[in-house]
Amino acid sequence: MHYSIPYVFRNRFPKVEYSLDGDDYSGLKWIKGDALPTLQEVEAADADLWKLNYILERLAAYNKEGATTHNLIVALWERVVENRPQASDDLEIIRQDIKNRYPKPPQ
Repeated sequence: MHYSIPYVFRNRFPKVEYSLDGDDYSGLKWIKGDALPTLQEVEAADADLWKLNYILERLAAYNKEGATTHNLIVALWERVVENRPQASDDLEIIRQDIKNRYPKPPQ
């Protein structure tokens, strides 16, 4: 798992009240609410959260560092139509750096 059980439960199973002894699934005790999710359901929710957070973090980094959709379109136009590759080359360096910092989660 990538995230703690309390984080996963807060985000994916908010109607379950539980206690946790330790930090793994074997320490979960159901108190009330919806049925306690299985280990497989918790692991699937964890993977979904990891994918969602990867998308949001990568998008925020692109926008913060200037690799916005608008800037990419302008750079593409300049490269293809005006034969000026500098902007697209610069943006590609930024994109590759961000992709290295926020790698795509495994499928």
